[in-house]
Amino acid sequence: MKISNLHLELSKATEENEVGKKESMDKERDMDEINKEESEKDEKKETEDAERNKEAFIVNDVHNKEFERESRRPTTPEFSNFREENKQSENEKDKFEYFWQKESVFSQWYPSKFVVDGVEYSCAEQYMMQQKAILMDDMETADIIMALDAPNEMKQYGRYVKNFSQTLWDQHCTRIVEKGNIAKFSQNDDLKMTLFSTYPKTLVEASPYDKVWGIGLRQNDRRAWNKSTWLGKNLLGEILTRVRDKLREEM
Repeated sequence: MKISNLHLELSKATEENEVGKKESMDKERDMDEINKEESEKDEKKETEDAERNKEAFIVNDVHNKEFERESRRPTTPEFSNFREENKQSENEKDKFEYFWQKESVFSQWYPSKFVVDGVEYSCAEQYMMQQKAILMDDMETADIIMALDAPNEMKQYGRYVKNFSQTLWDQHCTRIVEKGNIAKFSQNDDLKMTLFSTYPKTLVEASPYDKVWGIGLRQNDRRAWNKSTWLGKNLLGEILTRVRDKLREEM
């Protein structure tokens, strides 16, 4: 009886062991399948990437060859005109002295003390905005502007002058800005020499945000290289050019 039970236990253990082996083999087979799928995915992705790179290389190679052919091809009248206009723009660019932002001595915001009619100003922007307020008979704002140190704040108050008349301002603004800059450059020799060094170029405020005092374009915009394609009036640049020429004549 004991032997029979022992056989049963051994048979049961053997069966359990076989089941365990089968489960282990099934798991290994499943893992092999998963690894195989992952490997196939990786290979497929690598193949796709290689194909894309190959296509990109072919496209670039075609473009480069087309460019080479175009370069060697006899130029058409239209292409010749384009190249000529481009060359003219480059030549026009050399006629201009571009500036923008407060770091430039030509900026209205550049720190520079000068006196007009017994009153000392810290920069040309302060003079311009104070005179704008006085022109509109807003003495309160004029006094506030004179008490400020930051040019951007002066400009901000100048935007909200009371009793403002655009027509009246348009009639006097260039005269006011010119008078302020004559004082600024005539009373500061270092600034005056910098201004003189731009002769005989036309000064250009290359501000992409200002189409009245600037040209509405950045300096590196090809349209900024030709006056006929400017988007703005360049009033400040024209005024500074006149100021320079007047001060040179007085020497």
